[in-house]
Amino acid sequence: MRLIAFILLLLGLSAPAAAQVGTPAYIEHVARCEAGEGYACAYAAQLGQRGDQTFWLSDEQVRLRILGCRFGQDGSCWKFERIGRPNPYAPMRNDRGAFLPMVREGCRNGSDMACFQAARELFDRNGPGDLAEALEHGELGCVRGFSDACAVWTDVLVATGGDAAPARAEACFGNRPGYLPKAPYCEAGCEAGDREACLTLATMLERGRDGALHLHRDTRRARQLRTLAGTLAGAAD
Repeated sequence: MRLIAFILLLLGLSAPAAAQVGTPAYIEHVARCEAGEGYACAYAAQLGQRGDQTFWLSDEQVRLRILGCRFGQDGSCWKFERIGRPNPYAPMRNDRGAFLPMVREGCRNGSDMACFQAARELFDRNGPGDLAEALEHGELGCVRGFSDACAVWTDVLVATGGDAAPARAEACFGNRPGYLPKAPYCEAGCEAGDREACLTLATMLERGRDGALHLHRDTRRARQLRTLAGTLAGAAD
């Protein structure tokens, strides 16, 4: 009897939580979301997922994430970078007429991820006025500490003939790596005589990591870079 009771207890503990859609908490957070509170959008989406493992695929969940991104909730903007299957965010991500206004607004409301997304979209579109706006969004995302935005800012500066050295350095050293490769920016900085870029690239090659990405380990090249950094330091003295 005790064994049966124990099994029933375990089943009760492991059972999924009751679905939250329609509860007072869910309704409250959706209302707060629609009133402009980005965090409430994300929390409402999480509540909807409880007890319903398919809620994240629903149009309502995507709507909450769109609102969250618009209101500057970084995590909601990140959702639209999903590349796996299934991907409920793809229709919005592929609709430039809708996606760009969303991330523009998200950037204005404080999401550095949205600033990067807006800069990338504008740089890729490259129409009249797009590069100037891409420059603005890329710089803003970079100043906020997101090195993916620094990478796009660098690309725009290179394309427009601006001084890309400061942006390139931020792309290489950024404290929030994101998912764009940074090694090329460190390589370019090193070739331009930036000692710290050489050292950063050497560390990447030794660890086999480029931020969140895997990188082919090359200890021989790393030693060469550290030697070059020493030469650059001596030249600066």
